[in-house]
Amino acid sequence: DKETRQSIAKDLSMLGANANQIAKYCNQHQHEAPNYEALERNVKALRERLDEIWQQLN
Repeated sequence: DKETRQSIAKDLSMLGANANQIAKYCNQHQHEAPNYEALERNVKALRERLDEIWQQLN
């Protein structure tokens, strides 16, 4: 339904923003030791939320 589609679109938009923040962090810290633990945690959370959205679509 329309409400579900709008919710999924909003969630995907937020995930895109999160992915951009991760990419920006990686670019800013490419010449130093980044916080790999935090980076891994954020990427894992992004993947988990994307999996949840994928399940909604199936």
